[in-house]
Amino acid sequence: TDLKKMCKTVTLTDKEYYTYRFRPKLLANYLYGNGELYFIILLLNDIWSVKDFDFKTIKLIPKTQLSDVLSKINESEKDFIDLYNSSSAS
Repeated sequence: TDLKKMCKTVTLTDKEYYTYRFRPKLLANYLYGNGELYFIILLLNDIWSVKDFDFKTIKLIPKTQLSDVLSKINESEKDFIDLYNSSSAS
C-alpha cells in the first residue's frame, strides 16, 4: 500500500507498449538501470508473471524515489532476509 502511494500512472506510447509488452525486465533496466528490479513493476501493477505484463497504462515508481522504495522493501522483509541468510550459512 505504501509503495502504491508513491507511484505514478503512466500511459505508454504504441512503440513503448510493443517494446516492453511481456518484458518488464527490459523496462526496469531502461528506467532504473537494473533489470532485476522488474518485480517492483509487477508488484505495483498487481501481476505475478511477466506473461501478464500486457498493459498500455501502468503504475511506476519514479527513479528519484527508488532508493526509498528499496529501503521500505528491505525494512519490511528484514526478519525474513536475516532468517534466510542465517539458515543459508549453515
